[in-house]
Amino acid sequence: PAPVAEGPAPNPGDLISEVEAAVETGDPAAVHEVVLRAVVALRRAGLLDAAVDACQLGLTVSPADPDVHLALAELALDHGWIDMAADKLAILGRFVELTADEPARQRLCAIVSERFPEDPRLTAICA
Repeated sequence: PAPVAEGPAPNPGDLISEVEAAVETGDPAAVHEVVLRAVVALRRAGLLDAAVDACQLGLTVSPADPDVHLALAELALDHGWIDMAADKLAILGRFVELTADEPARQRLCAIVSERFPEDPRLTAICA
């Protein structure tokens, strides 16, 4: 599960508003940064559904952002949606192979190694 931060929880409405403002700019780099920052804050506060919402908003501008898809896979794991997370990682594995995105593959493989060490479909991505 996601770690829960001490202190006051972030206001999910404020964070989602920041994501929406970034999405309105249409700038993939700005969206990437704001979404991932919001996801970290929301996840630490245990606000998993709001973090999923932030990711979904970010994907409207950057549908192929591997970091946002990895965040969604981690959020699925936090929710206990193991099959959904595995499917997301398998699809993302194909994508990073096609794009030769080695940093994304390494992050994906870290999740696979930790959470799916016995899943041949996923471990093949990291072989």
